[in-house]
Amino acid sequence: MNGSTLAPPAVVTLPGPPDAGMETRARLPENDFGLIRLFAGDLPRAAMQAGTPAGRAAKETAKAGSLAVDDAAMIDRVSGRLACATCGKGCHDRFRLPAKAGVCARCGGAAFNRRADDTAGTLRARLRACHAQTAPMIAHCGKRGLLKRVDAMAPVADIGKTLAPGVARVAQ
Repeated sequence: MNGSTLAPPAVVTLPGPPDAGMETRARLPENDFGLIRLFAGDLPRAAMQAGTPAGRAAKETAKAGSLAVDDAAMIDRVSGRLACATCGKGCHDRFRLPAKAGVCARCGGAAFNRRADDTAGTLRARLRACHAQTAPMIAHCGKRGLLKRVDAMAPVADIGKTLAPGVARVAQ
């Protein structure tokens, strides 16, 4: 190097309970500000898909419900989700039904799957772990004035409007 120092990269963290939609929300700063998104779940999911020893261990951990909002609302939302068996389009058995009952709006498929770990018991365990593991980080960031609370249950467009000023400040 020529003696110059590199500025640290901008980092925006979106903590939240499992399956709360952080990936969906993270697309807003990624698209609007050109940030790169990294998710804690990406590495174990890739390892599970590849069938590596770490992936097999992660799969067992996920089954046990101990992977690292309103908990009742989260359990209700996640335990009702379904995906088209053909194309993977998501829907919900109460909140986001296909326009035509039993037919995928994207591909016309008629079979839907539910993830085996989308049960109330598993979700309660995952939420307990999430709260225990993220509380210290949230407290630390709050004390340093680095925390912006966002209503994650709001419509995605509203969340984007709330996130934009803080992300713009960090991304400069």
